[in-house]
Amino acid sequence: MILTSRTWLNFILAILLSITTAFAEQGKESAKDKDKDKVYKLLKLSAKKAKSGKDKEIEIYKLGTVEFKISKKIIPQSIYSEDINLEVYNKGTLFYKEKFDFGLLEIPLAFEYKDYKYIVFDHYSGGAHCCHDLFAFAIDKDNNISKIELPGGGHSGIDESNLVVKNGKLYIALVDWRFAYFYTSFADSIAFYRYFLLDGAKLKEDNRPFESEYLKESKEYENKLKALYKKYKANPQEYISSKIRTDAELDMLPEWFSPYLMGAVVNYIMAGQREKAERLYDEYFIKFSSLEQDKVKSYLKVKDKIKAQIFGEFLLDLLHIIQAHKKSVEALVFTPDGKKLISAGSDGKVKVWDLASGKVIKQISGYDAVISPDGRFVAYASNDQMLKVMDYESGKLLWSSKKLKGLTSIAFSPDGKYVASGSLGDQIVIWNAENGEIIKQFKGFKGYIKQVLFSPDGSKVIGTDGIRINVYDINTGDMVLNIKEKKQFVYIKDPEQYIYVEPISAIDVSTDGKYLLSAGSLYTAVKVFDMTTGKLAFVLKDYKTCENKKECNIMMDFVKISPDMKFVVACGDNAYLRIWDWNNKKLVAMIGPLGKEYPKLKVAISPDSKLIAVGNFEGHVWIYKISE
Repeated sequence: MILTSRTWLNFILAILLSITTAFAEQGKESAKDKDKDKVYKLLKLSAKKAKSGKDKEIEIYKLGTVEFKISKKIIPQSIYSEDINLEVYNKGTLFYKEKFDFGLLEIPLAFEYKDYKYIVFDHYSGGAHCCHDLFAFAIDKDNNISKIELPGGGHSGIDESNLVVKNGKLYIALVDWRFAYFYTSFADSIAFYRYFLLDGAKLKEDNRPFESEYLKESKEYENKLKALYKKYKANPQEYISSKIRTDAELDMLPEWFSPYLMGAVVNYIMAGQREKAERLYDEYFIKFSSLEQDKVKSYLKVKDKIKAQIFGEFLLDLLHIIQAHKKSVEALVFTPDGKKLISAGSDGKVKVWDLASGKVIKQISGYDAVISPDGRFVAYASNDQMLKVMDYESGKLLWSSKKLKGLTSIAFSPDGKYVASGSLGDQIVIWNAENGEIIKQFKGFKGYIKQVLFSPDGSKVIGTDGIRINVYDINTGDMVLNIKEKKQFVYIKDPEQYIYVEPISAIDVSTDGKYLLSAGSLYTAVKVFDMTTGKLAFVLKDYKTCENKKECNIMMDFVKISPDMKFVVACGDNAYLRIWDWNNKKLVAMIGPLGKEYPKLKVAISPDSKLIAVGNFEGHVWIYKISE
């Protein structure tokens, strides 16, 4: 049979049509599968904006009968706002109201899933201390509304990538701050997630469907870790001197701690394989530390390198340098007799040191610790986020609290009968030191509590969240004093703007109970307030005159007055220890730098005011004697 040119053309067109139809059907199936995987639908919300006065702005978002109203005061040359008010109305009735002093309030995510619509809010408080505070509102098909607290957030915020579909169910992946809190310097490179199943207006944590993925990631990190070790084992000097930060290959953590190690360890833990996580940590921590033993040894010989600038007749003698921890020193405290020192590190160890011999005589697991003034109890934050109290002499555990939301500060009352704790929550809790009974709880803070302490007579408890200092009467439960500092802004060039920093980083009370000390203000080293009136009594100034504020941005993050009220110790973000004479208000000594990798110091003063202990981010502790 002879095919004409027309027949050939029809034949080719038929083939092309069949191929096109096949691809179209395949595309439909593919789209159908994609729709099946994507069980939720993103919602687009548009804001109705309006000006209210010179520097105020109002945003209104509507979804059915629900209205979200955000009013805020605009800060010039900044992406942030202050005096932010969120009001949520349903059918014209106020359902929810909250005020934020400062930050950025946004709706980064809105979606529909099953019979609910979800509106997710992100309040970013800005500055070096993060954080993204996440919460959401769930609206059902009958327009009933509920509020949902979203744990996590931290440095990462939230967007559509946090929505994960598994087996036809929708999960929200949120950062796990049990791990990430201490490793924020590479939190953007390695994220530690917990998975929450979304069920109507409720969240239920369920990591089990993701265990195989945790194990897969752990193996990948472990392989990278082995390759990294092999690479630098051939040339240790390259490892020691390396400043590589790309791809999170190395990070500036103690002992050049590799983020690959942390990623593998955390994922093994999340997959329920704790023993494997501990083995990996122990093995590779030692391996990488051994590559820089010479560096560590030479670094400990710092007596000749550290300069002590002494003004006047104040004398200091260096007695000991101790390699106390593998990682940063998080807390230091002398025992009541002044003969021993308790140190806590972010390596999860709490150690008791005999100062005469320089040896460890006791050790427990934890990351923060204090001893009662009578020497009977040691309270510490355990690695599983519990407050625990043990008998100091016997080492017997007396009680443990339930899991708390990130313990940040612990303090004993002067008589040793009570323990106060602060956390990532918004309240101070007073516990019976002997049996763990909760005595009282005090609210009135925004964000996490940075420090908590008792007044010298034990009648008051004091706490700060970085903006305000609240003083409470323990017997009545009343707030008797509130000191609120003004927000501070630091100018940065790239991008050109002012960013927010917290004005209060640390507090202390004078031994006579008359003065409250505050460190953290950018341009004055230590502020001293009258404990009765709350008024500023005087300021302990730094050696610099901060006439040009853009060039004087030293932040103090620790302050302590000596028990004999003769001197004040403070330190900040340049790793120098500063000492002022309390009586004449003058700076008498500066020692440092006492750290290289990260200028974070912890300080303790002995009960007789004769010894000062200083711990740094690399795990070293210096002990100085004050000479008359």
